[in-house]
Amino acid sequence: MASTMGKVVVILIILCLLLLQSFKPADALKFTRIGYRSMNGRVPVPPRCMNKCTVCSPCKPVLVTRPPKLYPKEEEYYPLAWKCSCGGHLYDP
Repeated sequence: MASTMGKVVVILIILCLLLLQSFKPADALKFTRIGYRSMNGRVPVPPRCMNKCTVCSPCKPVLVTRPPKLYPKEEEYYPLAWKCSCGGHLYDP
């Protein structure tokens, strides 16, 4: 009984170490011309839009899509980007 429990503990420890070793936070993000994006396709937290919308208020972050016609296929192409929005206008964060 104790031998079986010991084997289970060793296996669990090995699995935990393998999982920790395979996780590399620096590799999870890739820098593109629109900022950081995660390699799994999720967009990271929105930018701070304080003082980005000139004199317009409130300046809030919004997720916008980019038309594919305007951006030819390239390595860095990503169809979603964070912008700052106020009064119906979009501003770069």
